[in-house]
Amino acid sequence: SRMLLIKKVDMLKSKGGSMTHAEKTKTYFTLNTIASIFSDQGRHEEAASIFRAGIEGISALKKEHNHGHSHGGDGDDVEGESYDLDQARIQMNLANTLCDIGTDDARTEAKQLYHSILRLRESSVGFEHEDTLNAAHNLCSLYYDDGALDDAHTLLERTLTGRRKVLGPCHPHTVETEMSLAAVLTEREEDEGAHVLYKQALKAMTEDNANGHFKHVTLLNTKAQYAVLLQAIGEVDEAVSY
Repeated sequence: SRMLLIKKVDMLKSKGGSMTHAEKTKTYFTLNTIASIFSDQGRHEEAASIFRAGIEGISALKKEHNHGHSHGGDGDDVEGESYDLDQARIQMNLANTLCDIGTDDARTEAKQLYHSILRLRESSVGFEHEDTLNAAHNLCSLYYDDGALDDAHTLLERTLTGRRKVLGPCHPHTVETEMSLAAVLTEREEDEGAHVLYKQALKAMTEDNANGHFKHVTLLNTKAQYAVLLQAIGEVDEAVSY
């Protein structure tokens, strides 16, 4: 229940000073799990607060590690890089939750977090990694909502190329990015490019529909958006078929 989760958070925070390094690491991942549950329940403000506690905790552990590494450590700092990726994982959850909160301040913070996550992940695991691509797509959504179509267009093209390569053309995330890029092109009045993307997305959704990855309502909405575009470019007869 919610009350049990809150008690768990309070207990974890109060024990912080007496825990070993390994226990602290486990604690911050537990906080991440609890915050995710709160977020799923729609308690986004509480979730954001707990995510921040986890991020601060991982950051403190990294400082402890760096201090020890600088006094006798040698070679590649693989563990330090691991802390960065762990922190980025929680930052991603926080950014997603801030988007759910939806205020201007929350969205601004989310955008800053996505930028930070992208820089870190691209330098550590590369752009063509699923986590990096997820952050890129989410950042593009904020760009689009803010009317930054040029920024959205540039990053969506990279993200779509990456998702096609990593996930394949029929994966729901690939189709999601195709649809987002098509929407940007429509806003930029680049109807022919949008036409191609909608057609590719519908083809992928139809071919993969037997696997149940796409909800029926999603397919219908895509067809409706494509039909509107077809009408706009004068393909009335084809639009009617959708």
